[in-house]
Amino acid sequence: MNKILALIAVFSIVGYSQAQKTIGLAHGTEETFYVDEDLPDGFKSCKIKFFNAGTSDVEIEYKQIELDFPDAWMISFCDNRDCLPNFPMTGMYAPIKPGDTTEMKLDVFPSGGADSALVRYAIWDKALPNLVDTLVYKIYARWGLSVQSFGSFSTRIYPNPSQGLDLNIAGNSIREVVIRAIDGRVVSKQLAFGENEIRLNMSHLTNGQYYIEVRTAERTDTHLLQIAR
Repeated sequence: MNKILALIAVFSIVGYSQAQKTIGLAHGTEETFYVDEDLPDGFKSCKIKFFNAGTSDVEIEYKQIELDFPDAWMISFCDNRDCLPNFPMTGMYAPIKPGDTTEMKLDVFPSGGADSALVRYAIWDKALPNLVDTLVYKIYARWGLSVQSFGSFSTRIYPNPSQGLDLNIAGNSIREVVIRAIDGRVVSKQLAFGENEIRLNMSHLTNGQYYIEVRTAERTDTHLLQIAR
């Protein structure tokens, strides 16, 4: 009889805990991403979405639990507060209102060609630290991408770091320059017509890091620019 009562108590606790869970996963905890199915320059935005399934604001904490990511690839890690050019060990989301959806986003630039990555992050409601979900990102670049690795550029940008004035870009037969924020958003685009050097005004950009994609007749180089006034 005592064993039966104990089992009933355990099942009641489990059911209560599940009923109190405040993080809902929009499409599950694991996603697979193929870079070559996205933009031709190799940029891929990898998102796992979740939402507040509770009845009050929730603060979500996260922690890195596994990271197998190629050294040559570039990354922008975004929660709903910031985008960072690295993988943080821990962090916290800004409060999320009931029913609102957010995401953990990895913007990947797999410079250097075909490879794969595995990233795992644990997430939980700050008020319910025992109810943990694990987000799993499997990322594949399946062929040699046009974006080249650092150190093998056929183009150059200067000055870098920049004070946010003019940026000089030199290369052989430049076709286009695309400037992305660290979260992958395009903030500026400039067409060129085969020039070997062009100059862009950067005064409209705020301090921080940017990706500068320089497309020539033969390839695309992706530079990392620092603006610090």
